[in-house]
Amino acid sequence: MDITALASMVTTIILVALIGGIVLLRPIAKRAGLLLEQKLHEKQAPPADDARQLRERLQLLEDEVRMLNERQHFTEQLLSRGENRQEQLTPDVTS
Repeated sequence: MDITALASMVTTIILVALIGGIVLLRPIAKRAGLLLEQKLHEKQAPPADDARQLRERLQLLEDEVRMLNERQHFTEQLLSRGENRQEQLTPDVTS
């Protein structure tokens, strides 16, 4: 067999394999790239539902802290009134 004929056959086989690979693998590679890009965007920005839920939870926590503050203030007022009454009711023994 002639070396020129063998070289042309090998070149033709390699060329056909490359073109076939590109034709077959290009759509798969394109789809994989789009999928990876979509996953990247999902990781970068939280979905709107997550942001909304986070705002709602934050609002609930703020309301709870406000209620706890009011309760603490009320309790402190009651305690200070009780101390004032206690001072008024106990006789002064030092004199």
